[in-house]
Amino acid sequence: VADRHESLRTVFPDHDGVPYQRVLVGDEARPPLTVTRTDDERLTETLAEELGEGFDLRVDRPWRVRLLVVG
Repeated sequence: VADRHESLRTVFPDHDGVPYQRVLVGDEARPPLTVTRTDDERLTETLAEELGEGFDLRVDRPWRVRLLVVG
């Protein structure tokens, strides 16, 4: 997905207080797969935690890949 969509692999660092666009390439452009174990009782809380995480577009790609393992 990242290879096809430049916007998903773009960050906006700054140099001397002036932001600029940096398009990431290769492995750097692809977010790691994060596996989180949870259970039925904590699923809603786990989802809320995941959804509550913001992005710092100076350094973070604007998407994440999470696998929630239930059970």
